[in-house]
Amino acid sequence: MEIQTGKRQPKGRQNGVMPPESISLGREPLAQVGLEDLEKQLTRISDFVEPVCDHSDVEDIHQMRVATRRLRTMAHLLETTPPFQRKRVHQLRKQLQPLADRLGGVRDLDILLENLAEYEHSIEALGETSESHSSLREDIEQRREKALNRLRKMLRRPRTQRLLDHPGKIAKRLATRNQSDQQLLVRHVAGSALWSRYEDILRFEAAVEDATEARQLHPLRIACKQLRYALELFSDDDDPCAQSLLATLKEVQTHLGNLQDSVFAIALLDSLSKDHPDDALLTGFHAVQETQQTSLLKHFTPLWERISGAPYRHDLATMIAAL
Repeated sequence: MEIQTGKRQPKGRQNGVMPPESISLGREPLAQVGLEDLEKQLTRISDFVEPVCDHSDVEDIHQMRVATRRLRTMAHLLETTPPFQRKRVHQLRKQLQPLADRLGGVRDLDILLENLAEYEHSIEALGETSESHSSLREDIEQRREKALNRLRKMLRRPRTQRLLDHPGKIAKRLATRNQSDQQLLVRHVAGSALWSRYEDILRFEAAVEDATEARQLHPLRIACKQLRYALELFSDDDDPCAQSLLATLKEVQTHLGNLQDSVFAIALLDSLSKDHPDDALLTGFHAVQETQQTSLLKHFTPLWERISGAPYRHDLATMIAAL
């Protein structure tokens, strides 16, 4: 049985007209759904190789990082399912780990520079600019340039190029040749995959209640990412229930992401302050980051109640039941 990759045609389509109700992917072959999304993310990573190597655009790096994270998370889910060759899928994830780390290193510095720019504008608006020169931005930009060069070096390696030059070919090698395994449907695995990932989130209940430091909630952000990408894999873009679930997850991830950004910023600023103890810009920016971190930690509870509450559980169960 040959797996065809390409755009899925949801069941229920007649003469190009979609019925008014949402279309479930439950009866779609898991191998087809998984291969399409793996190829899509590999292609997306590949599309950004040239822009990232030739330019230093912040958005290009961000989008390449998102695609890499999506692919690795989806691969982690699919590697334990019968239609996929576990060793090959695991190897793909392992090969992309260094790339994910390099992209994350540049992205962390990009966010820090964006936040620094906002802070600089805010103090300029208040007429509080310091007459003394600050080397803070220059130091961070130098770190960013070094991180970007390491990323480009990795992207230009023959091994990386072989991986990304033929996304379709790489993706098809991940599927098993067992025809009975290829006939497995999305609905045969999606329910347990989604609910188990949601339970992983719920297990952070005590951690959220007792959290006094931002870094304590970083594992929760990762758990939310696991559920989000599983939802994206197993749902149609036109499914309002899935889109509502995803919207809440994105809000939670954004909040936790901002929290983690503050953790990175404060740690780096602490390190830089040893060399620049009298830098007024650094001192002020550090204080702002600490204030924002405290506020983000304090105001996370309403978001936690939304994602852990009965309405969210009910909507997730409704989506699973519709598969």
